[in-house]
Amino acid sequence: MTPGDREKLVSHLRRITHGAPIGAKLAAGNSLEQDRDFLLAGGVDFIAVEGAHATSKSGPPILLDDFDLPTMHALCRAVRHLEARQAKERLSLIISGGFATPGDMLKALAIGADAIYLGTTARFAVSHF
Repeated sequence: MTPGDREKLVSHLRRITHGAPIGAKLAAGNSLEQDRDFLLAGGVDFIAVEGAHATSKSGPPILLDDFDLPTMHALCRAVRHLEARQAKERLSLIISGGFATPGDMLKALAIGADAIYLGTTARFAVSHF
C-alpha cells in the first residue's frame, strides 16, 4: 500500500462515515515507530496502542512475559515519537493494556495518553455489579 492509497482509504472512510474520526489499533511491538509513521502518512485522527498487559489479567504468564512491549513503556515510546514528529497535537493517542486502578489510568494520562480504553476491567465491573 502506498502513502497515496492510505490517504485515499482514510478519506473514503471519512466520507462514508460522515466525518467520523478514523484511526487504527496497534500492538506494541518492536516496530511501533514504523507502524505509527505508516498511519501518520495516511492522515488518521487517532492511534490506539495496546500494550503487552492487554488481556493478560487472567491469562497465561507467557502472554505478559514474552509478547509485545509493556504498556507504560509502549506509551512513553509513543508519546516521544509523536512529539518528535510534531503530531501529538494533531491526533489522539489512546492506550490500553492492564489498567485496573484509577492510579494506573492517571499515570497514563500524565505521561501523555489522551484516552484509555478498558476491556477486561470493564467486563469484570459489569459482571460483578
